[in-house]
Formats: sequence, C-alpha cells, structure tokens
Amino acid sequence: MTLLTKEIEASPDAERLQRLMSSILLQNKVYGFFRAVFLWSLISGFVLTGIVLLEYQLHMESWLRAFCLISWLAFSTFAFMVFFKPINRCSLTATQLALQMEGIDPRLKDSLASAIHFLEKNQSIQGASAELVVKAITDAFDKVMIADVFFKVHVRFVGLSFLLSGIFSLTMLLVFLGYMPFSGVALARVIFPYENIAWPTLTQIEMVAPKPKVGKNETLRIAARIKGKIPQQATVLLHCDGALHSKLIADIQTNEENVSELTGRVDVSAIGRDFSVQIFAGDASSDLYQITVLAPPVFLDINGNPSPTVTCLPPFYTGLPSPLNVSPGTLQLDVPLGSNLFFKGLSDRALKSARLEFQPENKDVLPGIVGSLFSAGEPWAALVLLSTAKTVVSETAIPLDRLNTGFEISFAPIASGIYSVVIEDESDLYAIRSFDLQVRTDPSPLVKMDSSLVNSGFLQLFPEAELLLKVSADDALYGLNTVGLEFKGAQNSVKASSSNFWSQPFLDKNGARNKPVNSLGLDHLVRLKDWKNSDGSSFKAGDRFSLRFVANDHDDVLPLKPKGGSDWLEIQIVDRNGIELLLEKAQEKARQELLKVRDIQRKATKDTNFALNEIKAKEEDIQKAMEAVQSAEQGQKNVSERLGEKEAGILGDLEKIKKLAEANKLKASASLNRLNELAKEIKKIEEGDLAQVEVQLSEASKRLESADAGKGLDKEKVAAALEKSLKKQQEVEKKLEGLLKNLEPWAGLTEMRADARETLLELEEMKRKVEDTQKQDPSASGKKADELTPMQKEKIENLSLQQNKVAQKAQNLLDKMNKSMQENKRQDESATKNIKEALDSPDVKDLKNNLRSAKEEIESNRLMEASKSQAKAAEGVQEILNKLEENPREMNQKLAKKLREVQKQLEEMKQEMQTLRKKRDEAQKIKNDEQKKDSLAKNNAEMEKLASKMEEMAKTLSRLKNENEGGNLEDSAKELRRAVQNPPQEPDGNPKPNSLDKAEEKLQREIQDVQQLVKETEENLQRERLEKIAESLKLLSDRQESLLKESDRFDLLLNEKGAWTRAQILSLTGFSRSQNGLAEETELVASRDLDGLPVFMKTIGMAGRSMRDAAKLAERNPRTQTKGPPMSEKVVPAQKEALKRLGQFQNALKEEISQLASAGKENEPEEKQEKKPDEAKQNQSGGGAQDRKPPSIAQLKLLRNLQADLYDRTEQLSTKFPDSKKMPEDARREMLQLQKDQREIGELLEILLEFNQRNAPQGVLQ
Repeated sequence: MTLLTKEIEASPDAERLQRLMSSILLQNKVYGFFRAVFLWSLISGFVLTGIVLLEYQLHMESWLRAFCLISWLAFSTFAFMVFFKPINRCSLTATQLALQMEGIDPRLKDSLASAIHFLEKNQSIQGASAELVVKAITDAFDKVMIADVFFKVHVRFVGLSFLLSGIFSLTMLLVFLGYMPFSGVALARVIFPYENIAWPTLTQIEMVAPKPKVGKNETLRIAARIKGKIPQQATVLLHCDGALHSKLIADIQTNEENVSELTGRVDVSAIGRDFSVQIFAGDASSDLYQITVLAPPVFLDINGNPSPTVTCLPPFYTGLPSPLNVSPGTLQLDVPLGSNLFFKGLSDRALKSARLEFQPENKDVLPGIVGSLFSAGEPWAALVLLSTAKTVVSETAIPLDRLNTGFEISFAPIASGIYSVVIEDESDLYAIRSFDLQVRTDPSPLVKMDSSLVNSGFLQLFPEAELLLKVSADDALYGLNTVGLEFKGAQNSVKASSSNFWSQPFLDKNGARNKPVNSLGLDHLVRLKDWKNSDGSSFKAGDRFSLRFVANDHDDVLPLKPKGGSDWLEIQIVDRNGIELLLEKAQEKARQELLKVRDIQRKATKDTNFALNEIKAKEEDIQKAMEAVQSAEQGQKNVSERLGEKEAGILGDLEKIKKLAEANKLKASASLNRLNELAKEIKKIEEGDLAQVEVQLSEASKRLESADAGKGLDKEKVAAALEKSLKKQQEVEKKLEGLLKNLEPWAGLTEMRADARETLLELEEMKRKVEDTQKQDPSASGKKADELTPMQKEKIENLSLQQNKVAQKAQNLLDKMNKSMQENKRQDESATKNIKEALDSPDVKDLKNNLRSAKEEIESNRLMEASKSQAKAAEGVQEILNKLEENPREMNQKLAKKLREVQKQLEEMKQEMQTLRKKRDEAQKIKNDEQKKDSLAKNNAEMEKLASKMEEMAKTLSRLKNENEGGNLEDSAKELRRAVQNPPQEPDGNPKPNSLDKAEEKLQREIQDVQQLVKETEENLQRERLEKIAESLKLLSDRQESLLKESDRFDLLLNEKGAWTRAQILSLTGFSRSQNGLAEETELVASRDLDGLPVFMKTIGMAGRSMRDAAKLAERNPRTQTKGPPMSEKVVPAQKEALKRLGQFQNALKEEISQLASAGKENEPEEKQEKKPDEAKQNQSGGGAQDRKPPSIAQLKLLRNLQADLYDRTEQLSTKFPDSKKMPEDARREMLQLQKDQREIGELLEILLEFNQRNAPQGVLQ
C-alpha cells in the first residue's frame, strides 16, 4: 500500500467529501440530543402530572408526598441516562455512515464507502494507482451530490417527539392556569412536601384588624372584604372567657366598586368584658382577634353646668346681643353665619388629645359654594373659602391645659351640621359630646327688574334712547346696603358719565347708615347717550350689551359673596331700520292674531244663533241650547283673552310696542301710527260690545243652568238675552272684519319691507364680519387656498356660507317683488309704482351681480374687494327699502287729497238728493195717475241708484278713515231706500218727512265729518312739516354753536402766542368756508320748507345773512393779518346774531307746533256733535270759520320781536353816530340794511293784515 497524502491534498473533491460527511455526522448527533431531551421531558412531565393529580384528589400525607417526589426524581434520572446514553455510546463513524448511505441509494454502492476508506486510511489498496483513488473519490463525491440521501440518514422520530412534548406542555399549562390556585398549591405541596401549605378555600376573608382596646361606651366596628365564592350571609362569633357569648348573622353587601363587603358594629356596653371576635363565611374563617374592654373618659361639670359649655358671639352687622343667651346643657344651636363659638370642657382623667369633628348636614354644600364662586369669577374668594372649608371639615385639634384634663376652643362655623367634641385618653379610649348646629346664612338680596318691554329675548334701542326701569330689592333678614348696576357684553364693560348709581349706600343726612332697609323700589331712567363703551366710543348700531341691577347687604363675613341680582336685560343698539323691522313684524303678528280671533268670534256667533233657535223652538229639551251657550261663552272669553292686555293678548303686545317707541323717542312712523290706531280700536271693542256680549251670555247661561236644575225656564228672558248678545256679537265680528280690511292693503308691503330690512341688516353684519376678519389677520388676505392654514380656510368657508345665505334671502325678496308686480291686487297704484321703480333702479339691477361678486371674492380670499361688493349690494337693498318705505307726510297728503275728492262727491250727492226730492214733490202733484206713476217710478229708480252710490262711498270712507266709520252715509242710504220701497203717505198724499229728511240729515252729518277729517289731516301735515323743520334747525343751531366755540379757540391761540401761524391762518380759511356753507344750508331751509310762512322765512333769511357776514369777516390774509384783528371784534357778534335769530325762530316754531296740537285736541270732542243748520250751511258753502286760517299768534309774536330788535339796533346806531353825515362806511351800510329790514317787516305786516281782513268772519274785530 502506498500513501496518498499528496494526491488527496491535491484533489479538491476529497476535501469537499470529508467536510460533507463530517457535517452529516454532526447533524445526526444534534438531532439525537434534541430527541432525547423531548422524550425525557415528555415522560418526566407526565409522571409529575400524575403525582400532582393524585395530590389534588387524595390530599396525601407529607411522607407520601415525599416518597412520590423521590420516586419521580429517581425515575427522571433513570430516563435521562436511558435517553442520553446512545448519543455518546453509539455514534456512527464516517465509514458506517457511508455504508448506511449506500444501502439507502444503490447508485452509491461500492463507491462511497471505498472513497471514505481511502480518506480515513490515507492509502490505496493493493494494485491501485493514486490516480484511480483520486478518481474514485471524485466519482463518489459527484454521486453523493446528485443522490437524495441527506434527509434519509437523519435520526428518526425527532419531529414527532418535539410535537408530542409541545402538545403535552401546552395542555398542562392550560390545565394549570385553569385550576388556579388549586393546581399551584398542589404542585407546591408536592415539591415542598413538609411545608405547611394549606389548601385554598372557595371563599376568602380579608378582615380589617379591629381596635385591640375599646371603651365600654363604644361600638366596635367589624369590617371585612369577601372574595371568591360569595355567600349571602356571614357569621360573627364573639367569645368571652373561652365560651361563646353571642352569634351575629350579617348580610354581605356589594358596594359601588363591585366589591363584596361585610360591615357591622358590636355594642361593647352589652358585653362589658374582654372578648374575641372571628368571622365565618362559606368554607373560610378569619383570624381570631382579642379585644380588651376598658372604662372610657367622662365629661365633668363646670360650675354645675354640663361640659363642654358654649358661648356664642354673633357678628356685629346683625345687631343681635353679644353674647347670645345659650341654655346650659343644650345640644341644639341656631347661630348666624360669622358667629364665634367657644367650647370649654373638663375630663375625669389626663387626656392624650382632644379634637373637634364636623359632619356637614349637606355634604355638597362646601364644594358647591367654592365651585359657584369660581364660576362667578371670584377666584380669590373661592381660594379663601376653600382653605376655611378644609380647616372646618378636617379634624381640628383642641389645645389642653397644663394638667391635660381641661380644654377650650374658639371657632367660626361656616355650615350647618353635627359638631362633635372628642376627648381621648392614653389608652386611645374616647368620649364624644355632639352639638346639632344650624348656621343661618344671610342670603343675597332678591332683586327684580321690570322687563315687560323685552321682545325676542332682547330690547332694541336707539343710541339716544331713554328707558325707565322699575327695580325692586328685598332683604328680609338684616337689610340692604347698596344698590347698583352691572354690565356684560362684547365691550366687556360700559362707562356711565352721569350717574353715581353704581354704589348707592343708604345713608342719612349726617353720613351715617340708616336703619335697616328691608325693601326698596326704584325708578331708574337709563339714558344711553350718557353711556359709553369701555374704549370711550359712543354706542352704534350693532352693539350689544347686557345689564342688570345688583344689591349688596351688610354681610361683612363673606365680603366677596355673590351679589343679589335681577335677570340680565340684553340691549341691542339698532338704527331706524331695526325698529321699523320690529314694528312691521308686530303689525303682521297682530294681523295673524286678528284672523284667529275673527274665526273664534264667528264660531261663538254661530253657537249663539243656534242656541237662540233652539230656545225659540217649542221643544222642551234645552240641553243642546245650554251646550251651545256654554261654547259661545267660552269662545267669547277666548276672544277677550286674545284681544286683552295680558302678555298673550294683542293689546299687551301693542302696549309693549308703544312703550318701546316712547323709549326710542320714535316720532313719524306709519307702522307705529297704524299699530296705535289698531290698539285704540281694539280697546273700544273690548270695553264696548265685547263686554256686553259676555254679560248677556252669562245671564242666559245662568238661566239655562237653573232650568236644567228643575227650577223652570223663562224662555222670553233667555231669548231676549241671547238676541242682545247675538246683535253685539255681530257688531264685534263686523268691527274685526273692518280692522282686518284696514290692515290688508299693507300686509304685502309690510312683508316685503320686513324682508328688505332683514336682508339689509344681515348684509351690514356680514360686511362687518369680513372687515373684522381682514383686520384680525391682514397677512392672510389675498393668499391662495393652498397657502392658507386650516383655521384660515375654515373662516373663509364660513364667510362664504353666510354670504350665500344672505344672497338667497335677497333673491327671495326680488322674487316676491316680481310676483307682487304680476299679482298687484293687494296694492294700490302707488305701491305698485314704488315696487316697479325699485326694481328698475340701477343699484337693484346690479344687486345679484354684487352679491355673486362678493361670494366669489370671499372664496378667492379677496376680502377687501368683497367688502366693497357687499357695500354696493347694501346700497341696492337700501334703495328697495327707500322705495317701499311709507312716508307719513306723503300718506297724509294723499289722504287729504282723496278726502277732498270724497267731500266734493258728497256735496254732489246732496245736490242730487235735493233735486230728486224736488222732482218727487212735483210728481206727487201730477193729476194724471198714469203719468204720476211713471214719474214716481223713474224717481224711485234714480233714488235707488243714488243709494247704491252712497253705499259704495261709505265703503271708501271706511278705508280712508282707518276705522269703522261711514255709518251716517250707510244710514242715509237705508233711509233713502226705505222712502223708495215703502213710502208712508200723509193724508194729503205726500210721504212722511221722516225718511227723506233723515236721509238728507245723515248725509249732511257725513259731509261735516269729512270736512272735519280734512281739516285734521291738513293740520297734521302742517305740524309734521314744522317738526321736520325744527329738527333741521336744531342741527343747524348746534353746528353754529360749534363754530362759535371754534372762534373762541382761535382767539385763545392769538392771545397765547400773539399771532396766528400759517397753518392756523389756513384753518381760518376752512372755518370761513364752513360758516359760508352753513349759511347756504340755512337759506336752503328757508326757500324749500317755509313757503307760506313769510315771517318765519324772513327770520331764517336774517340768520343766514349774519352767517355770511361772519364768514366774510373771518377771512384773513396769511401775510398781513397774522396778528389780528381777533375774531371777537366782528366775527363773534355776527355769529351770535345768527344764533339769536335761530333761537327766535325755534321758539316761535315750538309755539306754532303746540298751537296746532292743541287745536287738534280741541276739535276731537266736537267730531260727533250735531251742528246747527246755520252752521251746517255755512260749512257747506266753504266759508265757515273753521276752514279759515288767520295769521298764527306765533308769527305775529315773532314779527313783533323782529320789530323790537330792529328798533334797538337802530337806537344803538343813532346813539353811536348822531350825525349821519359823519358815519363811517360800515355803519352806513348797516343803516341801509336796517332800513331794508324795516321795509320788509312793514310789508310782512301788511300781508298778514290783508289776509286777516279777507278771511276773518263778519262781525269779528279787525
């Protein structure tokens, strides 16, 4: 044999084959090891599980458990040796492995084992060359690489053993966990056989260790938690001296935390000696506790009085005697909040401690007080009270004396409850003395404020409104201290410039506090113009704030306790549009309510008519009639309530509106006038016919009830009462129809105006929101959507959504107006014309485009452009509102014009009636019967036609007068028809004068009523005209006063520095222009509004002339007149002269307005009076004294004042310059102006005298 070391080392396949065989051998060893481990753990664990199961079932003795444990350990050791020994002892060699592989795969036969032999022996067999050996190794390696023998030579049953051991382990783990804690105890008892490990019970008891020492006066608290299997009851055993003393059965309760508990108390005094306690529940028992019973401490008397003694010092503000009289030994006390209590006591032994315990009557009282103070914005008061509450609620230590037998404490209780003094000795034994203490708090004052004007949750007022608020404040215990106002709102606070009402204490004249004021009533006038926002700005439309009245008492114990306050009154500042919107909504609401009332009245009238027919019938059954009368009576009550002055009634709502208008000083308003007239008419109905209806129905109902009770029925009286009631009910129904008819023409316009106002207000609010958004974040404006933050995007989206809603509302308004144009039945020609003009207005035509542009600009984040588009849209809505707005003056002018036309037609009817009467008289004289019959028939037809015309005219008058008038004309038509249909004849053949005379008489009365109405309407027009002029002149006068103050300021600057600066000279130029512009406006008022009032026109003209003089004199040359002359030399006198003329005019204007108002009041009672025939003829001819307008006293007085003033000025000028030839040029011009004024005054006097001579009645002194 030859060695092959070099050849083998040179062959790479030899090395690879060696590594492959070594790897397979190592893998077999590892698999064998794991198989041994898995099999050992499976068998050993199975045996251990069996032992544990035996212990669980048999509860074996300790020695038997130890024997089982040793047996298991021996068995486990033997199994270990059995399973692990083959791994080391029977390992395969490479050759054996090769032979095994050849047996598995025939392709390896006679090649692999030889190759392994060559490699192990490192030599070839006899006769074999080295090349053949190397080739055999290479062939063997190639065959091994393609053979599938790697997985067939592994150790068997490795996976199966792993699977079985895993399943067994998982199963045992689940069983172990499922039977906890018993499985764990069983395992522990097997592993530690001689340890005293007890088996667990189904029920577990966790007893709280009781006090080891208790007093004979105590009760021992027993407490335990029960777990596991919970029985319904538990047993508490008490043993004394080794014997059972008592047995207590207690129920086991489940608390809020779902924990089962056992609680109970043992009365130690019933036992009287030492004892032990143990609890039994289910199959469990607690530990045994020994309790020692001792004698407790005792409270000793002090000076013969039981201790602790009590002394009470009430707070000073209550005025109660100090100290309060407290009976010795009392355990119930009633003290005011803030009182100081002193407890003093003595014990029979030395004490370890003493304390004061508090159990509140209401456990939530202290957290509630603290929480309410925090929520009310009083954090400091809440913190103070919180610390006090902690002190009182917690146990308070009581100091002891030197001997530790006495104690004394002073405290101030803050809540009612049980206050207990607890003393405790060195053995922890205690004694308790409890006091039931009622702490009487001083409640905050009760404040109420009359808010009857509040509508829709808030009050709408003008910035200059004045509101009278009625306030009441009550404090029944110790009286009021101060009363004031409190505010909240968007501006956070409101300033009042003219009121010390914020903190008004009740003091006497010496500054000392008065006697307690327990009740107070106040009337406080709120002037909004005197109030400012917190930033000093005046109120403007859109501002909102809330106010309430508050009151403090004398309580100095809790100085920061909440004040007593009334309900909050929210005030919204609005402009005229806001108030008009409110009035229009109130008008529509009243109309809708009247429709419901009318329907109820119709049903009540129908029920009364049915009852009357039943009574008149001969049937004896009155049940249906009685039910109908009761139904009618209930209906009439419902009508009265709906019309009445209560909160739910129409009159109540109208009264609120009237008071609100008075608070806002609202003057000319067509809607308000209609509402006031409506209230008057409803009041008449309620106090007149409606009241009588209820009386008659009540009488009929009582009689029917008496008859039903068997007392007999007087049908005639019942029928008479029902007939009277039915007549009045028909009158009420007719008047309600008239009210609805008067409101009907305005319903459509009112609805459109209300929509327009709402749209305008929302547009203005939207514009403010857009501007505020831009101001708050100016950097975001103009950015694209992808550049905005999420919050900015949300704001833009919200604005776009709101803008879309406003646009939709505006579109609905335009649709409603277009529909009204197509169906113009409900509007007159003037209303239709106004709607058409509004729709044709350029601003209105661009309304849709502006709203669309605003929405698009908001969506594209161009807020500045959106605000401009919104302003243009608001102008369009305002144009609609202006066109639809009712002008009271124009309405009165139209009314006067129509009434004059009606008066003319009535005069024509009267002439026609007189002509027909003459023709009738002539026809009566015709002797030919046939001709006479034809003439009378023709006359009757003409009279019938005239009666129809009179009835139509009566309806027209009813609408024009805005009330249920026109009765005289209707009666005249009825009398005329009566004369036609059934003419009663006198013996001479002529008709009785009763019918035609009455017809003519009633027609004459109607003519007089119309004449009176025309006169009142014209006077109202004149008064409204003068009131408007007065308002304009008031503004002009205020501006003139401002310019006068500006002149004084210029003189002050001149006096301080000796000269005006160039800038001040330029300001003087602007001042001159302002003065000249004011003169032009004043002269415009004279030429435009004072036509027909020459004296007034002259006075205003003189004021304008003085203003022009002042403007001219105020001009200064910036180069030569920097040092003067001062304004006080010539400018200020001219300005004062203008102010004087304006003042004279205003006084005369007030007198003229009051004259017209008093004249209207004097004429009111005479409206319904009958006039003498002479006066009627005089009025008919148009020359009556009532229709003439002599010169007003106000104009004459003003003319006299102008003359007196002219005389004074002439005298002053003559005194100053006696020689007219030596007058300077200025004085000469002034004298010429005086002469011109004198001529004009003379001409005015001649005009007035001529008018008086021409129009005064004959016989009146000229």
